[in-house]
Amino acid sequence: MKYAFPTQGYVAWMDNVVPMKVAPDRDSAMGIIYDSAQRRREVQSSRR
Repeated sequence: MKYAFPTQGYVAWMDNVVPMKVAPDRDSAMGIIYDSAQRRREVQSSRR
């Protein structure tokens, strides 16, 4: 999964990702969600 941010900036972006309650490997799903959010924060902070 890759994310792209316009070089001119963007007005707003919001997404919500949650694993299903009955996911067979919920811990892995939570890890993927956390890693994705962490990468997004790092990209945003590097642009400041």
